Amino acid sequence: MAENTLRGRALSATDAGTSPRARRAATVALEHVSKRFGDRADGQLAVDDLDLFVPAGATCVLVGPSGCGKTTTLRMVNRLIEPSGGRILIDGAPIAGRDPTELRRGIGYVIQQVGLFPHQTIAENVEVVPRLLGWPAARRRERVEELLRLVGLDPARHLRRYPAELSGGERQRVGVARALAADPPLLLMDEPFGAVDPIVRARLQEELLRLQRELGKTILFVTHDIDEAIRMGDLVAVMRQGGTLAQFAPPAELLARPASDFVARFVGTDRALKRLTLRRVGELTPASVPLAVAGEPVGAGRARAGSGAPGRLLLVDREGHAVGWLDARGLPDDRPADVAAAQPPTPLLQPETTLRDALSLLLDAAGSPGIVVDGAGRPMGLVTVEAITAALQDVDGDAGPDTRQAPPGGPSDPSARRDAPGAMDGDRGRPAAGTPLPGG
Repeated sequence: MAENTLRGRALSATDAGTSPRARRAATVALEHVSKRFGDRADGQLAVDDLDLFVPAGATCVLVGPSGCGKTTTLRMVNRLIEPSGGRILIDGAPIAGRDPTELRRGIGYVIQQVGLFPHQTIAENVEVVPRLLGWPAARRRERVEELLRLVGLDPARHLRRYPAELSGGERQRVGVARALAADPPLLLMDEPFGAVDPIVRARLQEELLRLQRELGKTILFVTHDIDEAIRMGDLVAVMRQGGTLAQFAPPAELLARPASDFVARFVGTDRALKRLTLRRVGELTPASVPLAVAGEPVGAGRARAGSGAPGRLLLVDREGHAVGWLDARGLPDDRPADVAAAQPPTPLLQPETTLRDALSLLLDAAGSPGIVVDGAGRPMGLVTVEAITAALQDVDGDAGPDTRQAPPGGPSDPSARRDAPGAMDGDRGRPAAGTPLPGG
C-alpha cells in the first residue's frame, strides 16, 4: 500500500495534488548536490553528491557531527550558498534560474540566534516580508496578530515591545512567527532551539510539532542532537564528515535498523528507549480502571471492578474527574468512599504523552500503573510498565521501510533515479539503489 504516516497524518502519493494541507507545502529535491569551497579542484568539499527528496508537508531533519555539511546544505536551498554541482528543485522547478531575493521571500528562515531587528518592535519584525511584498497595513496587522496568537504570544502584550524586552523563548517564538508571515510553503530552520535552556527547548519543540500539525508546511530542520532529530522529524538524514549521506529514513527505521556502524554509534546505545519517543500513550489499549465514586459505598466500587477486585480503587468525583487512589482493603462495603482518605492520583498521563516519558513517570512512581486521563481529567484507563515493554517490541515490527512513492517521472521517481534513501552504498554514504523512497 503506497501510504505512510507523517506525525500521525496519513500521506498518500496523491496528497500533493489533492490535499489542502499539501497545497500549502512544497516538495524539495536535491539531486547530486555538491559544494566545494575554494576555486581549485582540491578545495574543501563540504557536501558530496547529496541526493534527498522531501515530500510536501514533511519535516526532514539534517543531523550529524560538526562539519558534516548540514548547515551548508540548508543554505544552498535558499541560495545563501551556491552549490558547486547538481541541482535543487522546489515543487519540481530548479531554483538556479530564479532571482535569489524573490526565492528567499517565499521561504521561511529561522536561525539559532533568531536575528530579530533590535530597533524594531515585535510587530515590525514579524511583518518584514509582508511589507516587502506590498501587503496593505490592515492585512499586515491582522496577519501579525494571528501569528502571535498561533505561537502562543498575546498580541496585546507583545506587539509594541522590543526584542530586548522578551525572554529567549519568546524571541524564538517571534522568529518562527516572522518565518511564517507570508505563508511560505517551505521553512528552513537552522538549530532554532540551540540557544535556549533544555526546559524552554522542550516546550518550543512541542510548540513546533503543534504548529506543524495545524499548518503542514515542508520543513528542513538542522540539528546536531539526535534526540531532537528523532522527536521532530518525519524523515531523518544522518550526515557524516565530508558531507556524505550516511542514512536517510523515517525515525523508526533509523533506530531499528542503522545502516552502518557510524549511524549506530551516532544514534547511541539507547536506541530502544529512543524508539519509545515515537509512540504515544493514546496508541495503547489501556487496562480498565477500578472506579469508586466519592460518597458512594465502597462496595459499589468493588462491584464495578467485578470478581478479584483490587485492593486499590480510583476515586472520582460526581463529574468523573480523578481524585486519588483509595486503599479499600479492610474497608466495609457500606463505608462511604471518602475523598480525605485518597492518595494523589499519580502518575497522570495524557494520550499525547510519549511512551518514553510515560515509562519515566511509572518508574518514578515505583511501578504504580499510570492513569490515562482525557482533557477534562476523566480517567480513560491504566497503563503499566509491562504494557510499554510490549509496545517497545511492537515498534521493531512496525519499522518497515517507507513505501510512499513520488509522482511518476518526478525528480524522486525511483525508476528515474539510480539511488533511493535507506541502506547505504559503499563508503560514499550514498543511498543504495532499490531501497523504497519516501516520496509524496
